[in-house]
Amino acid sequence: MAKPRFTPEFKAEAIKQITERGYSVKDVSERLCVSDHSLYNWLKQHKQAANPDPLITQQHYLATENARLKARAP
Repeated sequence: MAKPRFTPEFKAEAIKQITERGYSVKDVSERLCVSDHSLYNWLKQHKQAANPDPLITQQHYLATENARLKARAP
């Protein structure tokens, strides 16, 4: 049996019900027929996207800047 796939829009709406509307994970889980585990994972991903790790962000910036400078070099 294949795992159900959920669209990004579906996930965003589920997260919004928990974070903005104040519903519990259990309530949303039952209402949308999604496991608690999946909802907690989506919430974790949402929080990480909202607050990226500054070290990774800095590494990405430095790699991008390095590539830009190499492209300009004669």
